[in-house]
Amino acid sequence: MTQDCSATGSADVQAIAAIRSALACQPEVALASLPAKGTALLIVDMLEGFTREGALASPRALALIPEIARLMEKCRQRSIAIGAFADMHSECSPEFGAYPRHCVAGTRESELVEELRTVGGYTLIPKNSTNGCVERPFREWLEARPDIDHFIMVGVCTDICIEQMSITLKAWFNSLDRPSRMIVPMNAVDTFDAGPHAGDFMHVVALYFIMQSGVEVVSAVV
Repeated sequence: MTQDCSATGSADVQAIAAIRSALACQPEVALASLPAKGTALLIVDMLEGFTREGALASPRALALIPEIARLMEKCRQRSIAIGAFADMHSECSPEFGAYPRHCVAGTRESELVEELRTVGGYTLIPKNSTNGCVERPFREWLEARPDIDHFIMVGVCTDICIEQMSITLKAWFNSLDRPSRMIVPMNAVDTFDAGPHAGDFMHVVALYFIMQSGVEVVSAVV
């Protein structure tokens, strides 16, 4: 039995077009509409090692800095909690079997970008994996803030850390029968281009998968 590759390719193109159309219809969310005491801004891996230097630095990540800095400042004005996740890998991290060596603890690569450090008002949350939600420092940070059940997640990469963390956190609240809102603004997340990893394609597919998992994908938080 032979497969009609042209038909398969056409179906794939149509599927991607449909996903892009669905994403284009997503609304903005007003930060003022969210409860300040019950909301957290979670910044993921906006580090020197993903923006300016090292094997995984990407201009797509670098381009997110102004929007995330703007959102940080607005959250600070409303006294919204801010957590900034940062890859701080051990020298022997098993993750280096899947990705090039990057963001080792104590190196410049593992530092939050200067523009966000300047805004300030955040708690730095170290992580040694792609899923910061399984890391003890985050669990302790969240336990200390029991009123928080609204989350805005920004940063990189859409199809790796953002996807894993947003779905994990949403699923954890679901497991407790506790309503929550997990919000991912499309203008404040992105991924990278590298060989077959086509950034535009991986970005939209990840956003759609996130949305289908109960996470709110929005055009922006304003």
